[in-house]
Amino acid sequence: MAASDLPPLRPDEAQLVVDVLTAALWSDRRMARQQVRAVAEAGALLGVPDVAVRITRGLSLDDLEVEALAPPARIALFAAAAWTTAADSREHPLERLWLAGLRARLGLDGMVARRLERLAWRMRSQAGGDPTRHELEALLRAAPRLVSPVVAA
Repeated sequence: MAASDLPPLRPDEAQLVVDVLTAALWSDRRMARQQVRAVAEAGALLGVPDVAVRITRGLSLDDLEVEALAPPARIALFAAAAWTTAADSREHPLERLWLAGLRARLGLDGMVARRLERLAWRMRSQAGGDPTRHELEALLRAAPRLVSPVVAA
């Protein structure tokens, strides 16, 4: 996937995405190895340094300003967050609650969010093993196409 296929992100937006994924990682109050790998892969893909330091911060969604992102970046962010929570192949009620809060903060339609969550879970279940950068690239490429008929931005 070429860099031009990704939603355009400034360095501060890429850092915000990784920080949100870090918050997703901690949303169920535990840190699964596969979720750590998912955040690390996202950091590598987006060129964000010091991902390990970001993970240890334990950020909350309340600490982050996600509303400033443009609609294409919001879709990519939500898809990546759903993918991160799905990385350990366990759906926890606190993760569902956290994703609902993120959806509301991003102003995404419920149908859009459900489509993105299903896509993320399908990709994780088909891929198996640890999350990879290529899996995330495929998700970020597919997400806007999946929701484009629904989004009226």
